[in-house]
Amino acid sequence: MNFRSTAPASILFLFAPVAIMALFAIMLFLSQLAHAAAKREEAKPGDFELKLSADKAEYRVGEPPRLSAIVTNKSGKEVLLVPALDGSDMGRYPAVRFTVTRPQDAPPPEMLGRCGNTNNIQPGDFVRVEKGGSLDVAAAWVAPRERLFNAPGTYTIAVTYDTSAGNKSWYGFMGVLKGKREIDRLLAQVPKLSLKSNEITITYSAKPPARVLSAPE
Repeated sequence: MNFRSTAPASILFLFAPVAIMALFAIMLFLSQLAHAAAKREEAKPGDFELKLSADKAEYRVGEPPRLSAIVTNKSGKEVLLVPALDGSDMGRYPAVRFTVTRPQDAPPPEMLGRCGNTNNIQPGDFVRVEKGGSLDVAAAWVAPRERLFNAPGTYTIAVTYDTSAGNKSWYGFMGVLKGKREIDRLLAQVPKLSLKSNEITITYSAKPPARVLSAPE
């Protein structure tokens, strides 16, 4: 008489529920991570303030203004914020967009192209801002260029700062994003907010005439 062992089948029968439960726990954990990344806290009115300022009130034509866009944390708790990144002025988040109202008689500014790639976001781009603390979110690559200030007259400038987009709008476009899980964890701590600054006015005067040096006799 031949006997077939049923031990392997019995073991499989015993451990199958454990494997299923472990798989379910892993899926639930990943789902919670994704949900936490997507469900960022909405900032309340008055929690944050955006103030724009320039280093001086008068410039010469062709001289770029040196601007600061300071976000102050009035929420009563510590948060993470991200200053302007490569491409924040062209659809990338956080969005930092300057608007410049130029003199009516100013000639059109020179148009410049730019690369479509944007540097990937890194954990070091996140800045911890304590309650009552502040952060300058402006950066050289999003500030208005000197080509906009090509005529004498008065210019009015304002800026907006927006963090409300989903995570994909923050990642950048420069190959594979490394450390995506850590980036998503940090983004979950960035409040959703949309701020508009005060307006400032600066004045431009014509360049002084070039000095002509006479040749020595």
